[in-house]
Amino acid sequence: MRGIIFAGGEAPTEGFVRGFIKEGDYIICLDKGLEYADRAGLAPSVILGDFDSVNEELLEKYAAKGIPIKDYPAKKDFTDMELGINHAIQAGVNELILLAAFGGRIDHTLGNIDNLLQAVHKGVKAAIYDEKQHLYVINEGQEFHYKEGSIISLISLSDKVEGITTKNLLYPLEGENLVKGYSRGVSNIFTKDVAVIDFKSGMLQVVVNI
Repeated sequence: MRGIIFAGGEAPTEGFVRGFIKEGDYIICLDKGLEYADRAGLAPSVILGDFDSVNEELLEKYAAKGIPIKDYPAKKDFTDMELGINHAIQAGVNELILLAAFGGRIDHTLGNIDNLLQAVHKGVKAAIYDEKQHLYVINEGQEFHYKEGSIISLISLSDKVEGITTKNLLYPLEGENLVKGYSRGVSNIFTKDVAVIDFKSGMLQVVVNI
């Protein structure tokens, strides 16, 4: 089951959301993220957060429909995103994609990227999508299917990602390391419609500009 979390960052367009959501997706709305899902005509599976930035009438609308609502205090040890990710894991998702998780405050964006680690450590594939870029956090090899000519960047999230080997990228890596704080892996290019990234250890961010 695929989990989709609507956060409260830069609003996605309704067309993007409608084209992206699939039947059977488990939709989690965090605070203002409920407004983004509602605009696209999507019914959430669950709504959660401290509700400091959501329209109260909208909350009442979905409460009347019987949608589960989990209310948390504003003063808490976890961000709404952490609560959403933990809820998704407990619900049994095997893939998790965050929407509206870029833009706005940079600390929120960085925190959202870090939060993906919680899912990855539990064996859940995790990414953040918007109309312009897709960001993945991976701890093992993976194929990426995008059009030839797309730009891809590999950025170490751990102190070091060891033994990276790539296929179908313009600037190949062959058993090499990427180290946190250095930008060697930025701005590579797909030479075919699929690229393969493999590595021995570490945590890697993969960003594709679309």
